Amino acid sequence: MIYRLTKYIILILIFLVLIISGSLLIITKIYGEEIKELALEKINQQLTSPIIVENIELSAFTHFPSISLEFKNVLINDPIIIDDTLLHSNKAYLNFDIYDLINKRYIVRKLVLTKGIFNVLTNEKSEKNYLGFKKNDNSENKSFKFLLNQFTLIDFKISYKNSLLNQEFDFKVKNSNLIGQFSNKEYDLNIISNMKVNTFILDDINYINSKITKTEVELHVINNPFSINIKKGGFEIGKMNFLVQGNYLSAEKDIVDLKIKGNQIEILEIFSVLPKKYSKLSKQYISKGILNFEGH
Repeated sequence: MIYRLTKYIILILIFLVLIISGSLLIITKIYGEEIKELALEKINQQLTSPIIVENIELSAFTHFPSISLEFKNVLINDPIIIDDTLLHSNKAYLNFDIYDLINKRYIVRKLVLTKGIFNVLTNEKSEKNYLGFKKNDNSENKSFKFLLNQFTLIDFKISYKNSLLNQEFDFKVKNSNLIGQFSNKEYDLNIISNMKVNTFILDDINYINSKITKTEVELHVINNPFSINIKKGGFEIGKMNFLVQGNYLSAEKDIVDLKIKGNQIEILEIFSVLPKKYSKLSKQYISKGILNFEGH
């Protein structure tokens, strides 16, 4: 009796899987060509440097239960430096809810970028290459729009250079996940990331060299005027752990108010992140112990 009941349950499950799979394949066939053309057109309408794509496919199973629009070999050229790259990704995914798709409301809920580079630059003239969206474009498109609640980077290299402030950062992101209602004027943002900080240069001094970094932060973001409240922030650099709380307000003179707490930090680990000009201290002194501190 039990064997027969188990057999029926398995057959029902297989039948349901076949129905769902078949339905999803039909949906991708019906809406595939329309959404591919519309997506590329609407994205390029918003960018000063048009996106270049090798191939676009609509998939029902890559990020199930979402429907994914998969872009292969995505390229956006640098709008400032000729023949340079702002962003390249082996694969990019725009994810839609099935319900929205059936109702022909192509609303992007999630963006995933994998295996790529993002080169951010502010030059001596204060020109920023990452402000790639067209200004004064107030056209509203109800059929295709971005209402992101999740942004994910996987295996991504990010470089940042600010010639005005003499800053240069280089990160290798293994996995970074940002969750929040990005299109709202005010929203909570959760960030969980795992990366390697290759360089962190301020005024020609490299403060972090090849350190694994983990971040888990809860923010409250207001877009106008732009401000951030760090409700809860946890950072791990190498073997050092920090807790951060505070506020940032963008204004004519930016306002930063941070409280930083270091937890159970080994003194020897502090020497490992000192700039090279101070590295000789680790050879001159032998220290053991745990450091706890609070700063404001």
